[in-house]
Amino acid sequence: MEGDRGPGGVARHGRLSRLVDGRGLRPPGGGDLRGGPPRVRRVLVAGVGNVLRADDGVGPRVADLLRSRPMPDGVVVEEFGTGGIHLVQALMETRYDGLVVVDCVDRDRAPGVVMVIRPEVLDVGGLRPIARFDFLADMHYTKPERAFALAKALGVLPADFALVGVQPVDADSLREGLTPTVAAAAELAAETALEVACSMVEGAWNPTG
Repeated sequence: MEGDRGPGGVARHGRLSRLVDGRGLRPPGGGDLRGGPPRVRRVLVAGVGNVLRADDGVGPRVADLLRSRPMPDGVVVEEFGTGGIHLVQALMETRYDGLVVVDCVDRDRAPGVVMVIRPEVLDVGGLRPIARFDFLADMHYTKPERAFALAKALGVLPADFALVGVQPVDADSLREGLTPTVAAAAELAAETALEVACSMVEGAWNPTG
């Protein structure tokens, strides 16, 4: 599943504004037998990418934007750089009900377009032994799809997961800083990632909707 949002059309979402300030959050799940409060679902928003490769640094930029403002209950924001293995370790250490990864994604769209993608996840166990060895030999897992696959193989990939991608202008140059187009799109990407995360906290994430 994939959906786009243009770089120039940042709309005000009434539902999102309710979620951001905490009103209207209705985490599912019943309380315990003693009548305690329901467990709040936890969702990890992970910014990934290389800040020294121009627009490839959009994931860390989005993480910085989100961490500069208060988050609703249940939403955790972290920046993992190019170390996808650290993302997998975070999933192993803490149980999350949802995962939203933000990264630079080249899908031949207009520069700055923000995409919400439910990627197909490779079944590592179904690979031939040599291919499986080659896959596991990459200890960095710099591409989100590889981190998703390893997390799935280890049984720690949340049932709800999504990739929020930003179409780059330049993700190859060795320089720090985003292009103006992608820098402008980072705010929309942050808003989109938060909206997806909040829907996962609510238990209302629909990857086909």
